[in-house]
Amino acid sequence: MVIDEGWSQLPEHWRSAFRQAWAAYVADTIPVGAVVVDPHGVIAAEARNRIFDAGAPPPGQLAGSWLAGSWLAHAELNAIAQIDAERSRMAEGWAVYTTLEPCPMCAGAITVAFRGRVTVGYASGDPTSSGLRVLTETDIGRRRQWQIQKLRGPFAVFADLLLAVYTVEARPTSLTAARYREPPWWPLIETTGAVIARERDRGASVEQVLATIWAAIEHAQEAPVIDSSSEAL
Repeated sequence: MVIDEGWSQLPEHWRSAFRQAWAAYVADTIPVGAVVVDPHGVIAAEARNRIFDAGAPPPGQLAGSWLAGSWLAHAELNAIAQIDAERSRMAEGWAVYTTLEPCPMCAGAITVAFRGRVTVGYASGDPTSSGLRVLTETDIGRRRQWQIQKLRGPFAVFADLLLAVYTVEARPTSLTAARYREPPWWPLIETTGAVIARERDRGASVEQVLATIWAAIEHAQEAPVIDSSSEAL
């Protein structure tokens, strides 16, 4: 499979999420993108992480920077915040897709924002702050019907790799950085890290970045994660 074929076959909500994650990386904040899809399968909102982004966010989204702002400026929260409260409860069947497994805060926000049947899709697992268990550990969560989907393949590797490259550079003493200094990620970071940073600095799109490193990630092995792929919780 070549990159053009793989990218064109990727559902639009995932392509949008990856574009948002790349935009976050370009803005020097945590590279996570999220998309909300309505019950009719239409993308209703998209957003990115803004915790360390000094720029002003779009109206209705949370800002963040080193000097001010909020640690709450996660991609999922910024996407959900764009959905009108009445609209979110008019029908069940909403979905949230994110390039990084939702943290407990974001999992709680998904639980509160939508009702009935809800899909949560993620590309990269997050063992340091996994929030998926939050979905069923509250009374309100147990009233939902959860469908959890884990993206697989090269694009899932890219989601992990992008977070790895950012974290090792920006937050080298963190638990997440320590995870990425171990196999299978460290050899891949050494191979592609400088390439990803160079493509960012020259203003490349996420499609161009993927094309550049495709050979390195196409056959890379994803780190094992515990998930309930395509299974209702």
